[in-house]
Amino acid sequence: MSWTVWVITAIIVFICIAVVTIFYNLTKLQEETREKYLKVDSYQMEKWNMAKRLTEYVENYHQEGKTFEDAHAVLDKDLMAMGKEEKLAAYRQMEEILGKLLVEVKEHGNLQCEEKIRMICMKLKDEAFMYHAAEAEYDRCVSKYNDQIEKAPGKYVAGIFGLKKQPRS
Repeated sequence: MSWTVWVITAIIVFICIAVVTIFYNLTKLQEETREKYLKVDSYQMEKWNMAKRLTEYVENYHQEGKTFEDAHAVLDKDLMAMGKEEKLAAYRQMEEILGKLLVEVKEHGNLQCEEKIRMICMKLKDEAFMYHAAEAEYDRCVSKYNDQIEKAPGKYVAGIFGLKKQPRS
């Protein structure tokens, strides 16, 4: 065999190794991004459930039978059956409802004395901190992944294997 064949073979092998390495790194980043998203999603679910319980507790505490129909309209939806965009919109609605509920709790001093309500409010504060930390990790991961996909040679490898940019939270 001539030197030309050896050089061409070496170049092809080098390119194949480079493509496999880049693909491996991109899929590793993609998997890390999925894991971070699942962590954010689990905090959202936990907060969703706490908002439901808080709504029930506050509703049960009112003697005048005040209901929170707008809260039930949102919180009774099946969050697991929603897509990413629907879930995000529902989560934003839940945040508004939660804000109203917390105002309701603050306005009625007796509600603050109720142990169940106080525990949920404290847990909501903790969850909010953990959620924002998880969301920041997710955004960092997504940025890193998207940066790799936008740059050459990752851009070409991603195009070949159908890897797409991930949405930020």
